[in-house]
Amino acid sequence: MLIESIGATTKGMPPLAPGEVSTGRRTTQETAAAERATAQPDPGQITEIAANLQKNLNMIHNLDIHFSVHQASGVVMVTVTDESTGEVIREIPPSEVLDLAARLEEMVGLLFDQKG
Repeated sequence: MLIESIGATTKGMPPLAPGEVSTGRRTTQETAAAERATAQPDPGQITEIAANLQKNLNMIHNLDIHFSVHQASGVVMVTVTDESTGEVIREIPPSEVLDLAARLEEMVGLLFDQKG
């Protein structure tokens, strides 16, 4: 008796490891990988990544990159400067914009938090 394959094809699906069963859903390995991709890095990792980025940037160009937190708004700022002259090349986002946003937020708070 000849029995032909019945069911869905496996084209485009990753091969399974020995002993692994496919249910048509994500495997446990795929689920774990997806969770790692969406997990937030801890501050130590961010500091290490920033240091590596700065080191690599210095090797390519004569630039210095500095990460800081804007005090009034709490937003992370990136400042790119020319290492030889100390000139600020770019601020992302610009400090003037963050100052304005903080002042606007303060004004909105004054307008809507007052009791009439």
